[in-house]
Amino acid sequence: MRWHWQYLGVLVLAIFNIDLVLIPILKKLGVSGMNLFWIGSFWATIELLCRYWFWIWFRKVVIPETASQKIAESEYLQEGIELGTELKSHLQQHGYLQKLENYFIKTYSKATDENNRIVKWIRRGGHTAMLLLGIDPYPGGRTIGVIFCGIFGWRKHLYALAIGNIIHIAYILRAWNMII
Repeated sequence: MRWHWQYLGVLVLAIFNIDLVLIPILKKLGVSGMNLFWIGSFWATIELLCRYWFWIWFRKVVIPETASQKIAESEYLQEGIELGTELKSHLQQHGYLQKLENYFIKTYSKATDENNRIVKWIRRGGHTAMLLLGIDPYPGGRTIGVIFCGIFGWRKHLYALAIGNIIHIAYILRAWNMII
């Protein structure tokens, strides 16, 4: 996989995490109250947008680039195609091909299906699901939300995620006020 400058942006976002790094620094510098809330909300929304744009870029550039690079680098591609064709005919002759296809379809359909349980829950929940992912106290919820928004192109759902993220900042500030 090739190096792209966009990876550096994700690293910077991780290092300057709004919850664990920037808010405590701003509090130590004397910023408090509504000023801290507005600054934190602004930077949290900017961070969310940067992550969203990263995942859109990743979907459009890195995934196709990596797939085409792997195919181009494979000197055994033609041998693999020939082996697969021979294996398919052999399995078909002995009646195992249909059994294997059924097994793989049943086993891996959840992972390859666009309508898997998590995506269906988020789609069914729509903006409410994104709002809840944005409010989630752990970074995983917002990360899942922004990945889904970026990969599936859910721009309208990003608004609900951003509102949840702002609510998240409000109670993170409350938590930091109790600590510091």
